[in-house]
Amino acid sequence: MTQFEAHDLNNNSLMDSIFWVVPHLSNQTYQLIIEISKAEHLDSNRTFISDIYESVKVLDGNYSEVINDGEFVRVTFEIPLDSSRDITIYPRGNGSVEVYEKDGEELIASFGEVVEGENKVYLTNLNTTQNIFDLKINSLEGLEFDYIVDPYGGPALTSVILNSTNPTTNDTFQNLTLWTDQDGNASLHIVRDWKKEGTSIALVNYAFDFNNSAGTDKAKDYSDNSLNLTKGTLTSWSSTGFMGGSYYFGSNTNTNVRLYTAGSSVLKVYNFTIEAMVYPSLGSFILASDYKYGTACGSDFGGWGLNRGEFRYCSSNNTNIRINYVDLTLNKWTHVVVTFNDTDVYVYKNGVVDNITSSEGLSYLNDAPALYIGSQAGFGNPLLGYIDEVRMYNFSMSPEQVSALKNNRTYIIVSQEISKGETWSACVTPTDLDGEGAEVCSNELLVRSAVPIHTAPILNSTNILTNDTYQNLTVYNQSTFDIDGDSITNILNWKKNGVSLARLILPFDSDDSAGAGATKDYSDNSKNFTVGSAVVWNATGGHDGAGAYEFNGVDTNENSMIYYTTQSSFGFSGTQNMTFSMWINAKSLPSTSKGLVESDTNWLVYLNNSNTLIVALADSVDNAYHNVVGCNTPLISSTNTWYNVVANVWDPTSATTGITIYVNGVECSSYHRVRTHSGWTNTGTAGIGIGGRYLTGFIGDAPFNGTIDNFKIWNYSLSKEQVSALYNNRTDLIVSQETSVGQNWTACITPNDGYNDGEELCSNNVEILANFIPNATNVILNSTDVTLNDTFQNLTGYWTFSDIGSYLEVLNETRWYNNSVEEVSLKNFTIVDSGNTTYGDIWIFGVRVFDGIDWSDWVNSSELIIGSSHPAHTTPILNSSDGTNNTNSNLTVYNQSTSDAEGDFVKNIINWKKEGNSITKIFLPFEGGSNNASTKDYSDNSYPTAVYDVHWNSTGGYDSHGGYDFDGIGDYILTDLVTINGDNYFNESFTLVAWFKRNTGEEVGAFLSGQRSSNYYNFNLGFMGPDKWFINEPGQLVFVHYDEFATPVIRSIKGPVIPENEFHLVAIIGNETGYTMYVDDNTTSYSNTGEYNLTSSLWNLVTGKSAGAGFNSWGFFNGSVDEVIYYPEILSQEQIAEIYNNGYDTIVSQETSVGQNWTACVTPNDGYNDGEELCSNNVEILSANVAPTATNVILNSTDVNLNDTFQNLTGYWIFSDDDVEDVEVLNETRWYNNS
Repeated sequence: MTQFEAHDLNNNSLMDSIFWVVPHLSNQTYQLIIEISKAEHLDSNRTFISDIYESVKVLDGNYSEVINDGEFVRVTFEIPLDSSRDITIYPRGNGSVEVYEKDGEELIASFGEVVEGENKVYLTNLNTTQNIFDLKINSLEGLEFDYIVDPYGGPALTSVILNSTNPTTNDTFQNLTLWTDQDGNASLHIVRDWKKEGTSIALVNYAFDFNNSAGTDKAKDYSDNSLNLTKGTLTSWSSTGFMGGSYYFGSNTNTNVRLYTAGSSVLKVYNFTIEAMVYPSLGSFILASDYKYGTACGSDFGGWGLNRGEFRYCSSNNTNIRINYVDLTLNKWTHVVVTFNDTDVYVYKNGVVDNITSSEGLSYLNDAPALYIGSQAGFGNPLLGYIDEVRMYNFSMSPEQVSALKNNRTYIIVSQEISKGETWSACVTPTDLDGEGAEVCSNELLVRSAVPIHTAPILNSTNILTNDTYQNLTVYNQSTFDIDGDSITNILNWKKNGVSLARLILPFDSDDSAGAGATKDYSDNSKNFTVGSAVVWNATGGHDGAGAYEFNGVDTNENSMIYYTTQSSFGFSGTQNMTFSMWINAKSLPSTSKGLVESDTNWLVYLNNSNTLIVALADSVDNAYHNVVGCNTPLISSTNTWYNVVANVWDPTSATTGITIYVNGVECSSYHRVRTHSGWTNTGTAGIGIGGRYLTGFIGDAPFNGTIDNFKIWNYSLSKEQVSALYNNRTDLIVSQETSVGQNWTACITPNDGYNDGEELCSNNVEILANFIPNATNVILNSTDVTLNDTFQNLTGYWTFSDIGSYLEVLNETRWYNNSVEEVSLKNFTIVDSGNTTYGDIWIFGVRVFDGIDWSDWVNSSELIIGSSHPAHTTPILNSSDGTNNTNSNLTVYNQSTSDAEGDFVKNIINWKKEGNSITKIFLPFEGGSNNASTKDYSDNSYPTAVYDVHWNSTGGYDSHGGYDFDGIGDYILTDLVTINGDNYFNESFTLVAWFKRNTGEEVGAFLSGQRSSNYYNFNLGFMGPDKWFINEPGQLVFVHYDEFATPVIRSIKGPVIPENEFHLVAIIGNETGYTMYVDDNTTSYSNTGEYNLTSSLWNLVTGKSAGAGFNSWGFFNGSVDEVIYYPEILSQEQIAEIYNNGYDTIVSQETSVGQNWTACVTPNDGYNDGEELCSNNVEILSANVAPTATNVILNSTDVNLNDTFQNLTGYWIFSDDDVEDVEVLNETRWYNNS
């Protein structure tokens, strides 16, 4: 309880001042009742009759005397009243009461016909403050008064304003916001009744802010429908609500716990939203509309119901849907919303969707349902708790609006709820716990169409890689969007080097686009035209259905035209190239000439009575139209048909040309021209009029009857291709014929939805570049087999076409050169047959390409040298010398069908194999295919062998079929023995064979050497010179081996003195007992015997120099080397002799043993290339021949049982042979008769 002090200042037993003592500043509010201090009965002349104060000072049922018709009651209030206050009377009787100031004659207010009980009137017209008032009685039988007072009248508003988020647009992107002058007053609750088209959007609107707001036991509906609620006996109003007061439902079992309305057709809706703030303790139903839980849907029951955890809907088709949601939290306020439409039902709790279900196929049953709050219809199931802020709306609310309501933003209608063309308003009633103030309504707000939006357009050429003069330019609008779903037209303002191409752009896509009575020019000039009052805009007119202006063909003044008063603003002057373009649609064909567009004494475009489109230019001498050009074919011959007409003024001084007319994108095929004077000057001073003549003294004459759309004046003459694009409505396109190198193009787009323009946004710039010529790259000349390049291969030229503009290759030309001479007969061939080539030819292929615009330069391939074809052969045959294949026979391989296309000598390189493995570890024949960089190892190991500065001589070698010549100056050959097989050791018996020749004066060079480490050699074979450490003779052949004992020992063999400039064969044979050297036919051998260590590692085999740094007496070899072979076994002296005398195609019998399996693999070489390696048959070595035997020798007669003279005699035997051949070749027989 708040403490207060009260004071009666005039001793009339009434309190005149009250002081509340509060503990702190708060939002508590307190009533102020202004009582009267005097009340007098006056006659009609306002003369005192009696004092009636005691009868009217309190409301007690004690009435005053009768106040007759025309008499007054003068009342004095303790405090002066102003225009915001009211006077309340409690009369009895019939009549009316008028309010005047004391002795005043000007009526301030009137009660009208009073009723028994409370009657109130506001002193709105009171201009000053006043505390004495005269109340005039108008009643035949008079009135009696029980109480006269200025009671607490509730809160008051003086200002309510409705705005959108953006008042300059008021479009569908904006929220609507309601403002009052009491928005900051926390003691008030503002009840808002939103209206669309003047009608409440709420079907019911209950605030429950004070008790008996619609009379005793009634709760007021603040919507237009005034469906006030009746209170059940066990329902009570509470000052504790979510906002202001609320109703408390005190039982969860009794059916009298509810608020309810009478049945009303207003509540029969199918799209709706219900809203409530609920504070439950127990119980069930919150809201219901004719719904009875537990009763089947049918003729008696139908509607909907909302309880604490479920929304139910009972349809007329006997379908009962239920949508559950999470039960409300007890003893806590929860905002509950249900939205219902013909597809879905949503339940929201505290602004968030809790559940959704389908509502398809449902219909409402009852024609006049009632609304129940706190229970369901009929059977109760009431809620125990509080309910506040109940509203039902006539639409299914958006999630955004639900969120606004949850956040108590009832002063906002979100943009999702509004549509263009709607008119919105709101009426507001201020309330508190004790009452309400007067309802005040806002202004109306018309929702306009939202402007279309987009992002910056993109301008591209047809080929974005080139942007050259062969490309069209196309602008692409981006993300264009209109929230109202209106059709959007993109209005293009093309710019070249930053300046509009058009001096005038009038698309006519919306009415009053430049304000009332004006249409907008979208060029950089921005010269908006006036629209005459008789000109009508058709929203669905125009060639594209996006709007155009209609001309009536009747009025002959400016009212029938669209015009601008002076042309000078457009920059026209002198002899001006220009283009006029427009779309026209005639309602009737002209019987006399009709003007389309004219600039006074400058130029005129019109239709004559022959349906001919005419362009006329005024002469510079007398300003008369002496240069007239008409389009005879085609004619503008049909009504209600759109024609695109374009007139190019490109050479006004020409008598026969200079004006070109196009109709529907095609140039006129027949003209008539009239020219009586020379010259034309565009004065640039007169105005421009559309829809008739615009000539001084004849404004509006010859009015056009029809529609004109999209009128433009371009500041140059358009190409025919651009005119065609305009006809095809490709305003987004600039054709390549309009562009030149160095120009910088931009396109600016303004989206228009028929109502408003969006923002003009400009594209990127595109600079026009010179055309790029194509290129032929990767020009390659290959043979059919690039590994051969010989005379059996065709030659083919290849290239890659490239064009920075991504053009295609349209044509090409080719040419061929052989030994630097063009082969003219092969021009434009890409393949040259092998029959045209010869060994040693040097061929070059050339090509140039054409992209449809330009030729490239000629581009040549690299040279291709025609090589020797590879020799061919068939599988060789391996035989023993006598056919026995025994150890007494030599083995010889015979090559078969060896051939070479060029007739080159073919040498067979033979890789002998024993048990399938090569008998050589290193095999370097130095034949054709060797070069100055590398040479091939034909053993199975294929050791990589690199050549360093050594010259390969194709006619060198011991047999003149290839070998290496060393000049003794830093040149050598290195065979890498480590990379492939790791460390190799000469830990075996071996034979090293080579052909060599020392040049004149060569005495100190090693021609073969084994490298055992980075600095030392394993062996050297060559020449050390005279008087050295080994005291050799000049030219004496020496072999030196470095033995790796615990104390290393150097062993050597001194061979013969080798004559200069002759090839000789040397063979070094080594094993653990010593070394032997054979030279040539080995009639003489040289050896060094003793204990030898053969475990020295061998990294590399070096030909042409010593492999190590030790013993500087060894130098680089000056001479030639051929056929270097390393055998991992000891060859017989006979085999060495065979090699020297006959070559390598024979293995002598001394090399064979019983049981061995021999093969010979032959690679033919023609001095240039190898042929295919083919291997012979296998030959197994047998022991020496064993004589055959004849066993089981039998003599039988024809009949062995008779053996008489009638029987023949036959001899039988069995042949047997232990040798492998086991074949009976011949036999001899002999017969004995009687010995």
